[in-house]
Amino acid sequence: HSGRQRCGGKRGDDFIRARGVERIDLLKIDVEGFEREVIKGLQVTLDSMSPTIFLEVSRQLSQEIGDIDRFLSLFPAGYKAFGISNVFDEHVRLVPFSLDTSSNKNALLVRRPAHETLLTAAGFLQEGVAASCAR
Repeated sequence: HSGRQRCGGKRGDDFIRARGVERIDLLKIDVEGFEREVIKGLQVTLDSMSPTIFLEVSRQLSQEIGDIDRFLSLFPAGYKAFGISNVFDEHVRLVPFSLDTSSNKNALLVRRPAHETLLTAAGFLQEGVAASCAR
């Protein structure tokens, strides 16, 4: 026994289409180093539905990608990447996202202007921050 197991998988786009899903507002991705593959398999969904994405970015991906422009190029055009500060505090704020190769980080990716407006109205996003989060 080699300790390896083979498991099946489906591309996210195929899974969503097969179930007739017409709308996704929020997508959580936490796949321990397989972010690139999962994002690649969701390109149609991300482009057509523009969900906000809560993504745990692994240290491995941060090291492979290296900079924010290459990170954003994984997603359809128009997504903005925010870092999440004070995760365990009642005063959570969204800040410009930066890749950190020392640890896993959480990112919030937003494409729909309405979602950005809601985040600002709720006090999570300060005016002007969003402009510095796009490529």
